[in-house]
Amino acid sequence: HNQPVLPQDRFVWLARLVNYEKPDYLIDGGDFDDFHSLCSHEKNESEKGRVKPALLHDLECSAKARSIIDDVLTCNTIKHVTLGNHEDRLWLYENMNREVAGLATSHYMDILDKHKWLCTKYGAYLTLEGVDFTHCPFNGMGRPVGGDNVAKQAAEKSIKDVVFGHTHQMTLVTAHKFGDNRSVTAYNLGCYMPDGYIPSYAKNTRKEFWYGAHVLMISGGRVKSVKSYQIGELEHRYGQSVRLVFNG
Repeated sequence: HNQPVLPQDRFVWLARLVNYEKPDYLIDGGDFDDFHSLCSHEKNESEKGRVKPALLHDLECSAKARSIIDDVLTCNTIKHVTLGNHEDRLWLYENMNREVAGLATSHYMDILDKHKWLCTKYGAYLTLEGVDFTHCPFNGMGRPVGGDNVAKQAAEKSIKDVVFGHTHQMTLVTAHKFGDNRSVTAYNLGCYMPDGYIPSYAKNTRKEFWYGAHVLMISGGRVKSVKSYQIGELEHRYGQSVRLVFNG
């Protein structure tokens, strides 16, 4: 949920974590960019809508965040993004305003290409080492899975271990299948917003958000372990340190 009004130092911490862990892949699970300018929940003529950023400002903010990551990153990792519903606002807007079709989406794809992010469209699956990654699983009606038990539904319906975000929560659910030692685990791994930040549309939610990043070890087509770093820990480890000198 990168946006112009939020600090971007958390992307420095992320890149430093990647340098430390040296993973084979870096996965952006979607909704990296908020695109508040195109938020349909806040109409332009409303009080909140009047202070929304311009789309160009949102795009510049996206480019800056990915440049920050690149400037700090020294680890040679393959970068993937599975686009989320917030990035999909670009495509929805162009679909409803055909006179600008391709204008914003091509600009955005140029940003991803420039910073070498391989892209999986919203709703599709990226399969790496036998594990599925997506922003949010879709049901048989072609709609994102919702409700209070998204991870449970994902585990029951998926045919491979699946990793996603979308709900901002962290939940792990394993569904056992017929046969010996057959199961699928769904990993709903939270968000990477500033610690404690809650978007305006979620102010009254009953859900507890989880903020941070994860390192997954995959072997034999399964997620074998998850090492989780809360964003406060990342700030402590990789943020600007303060040096104190005491003269007794």
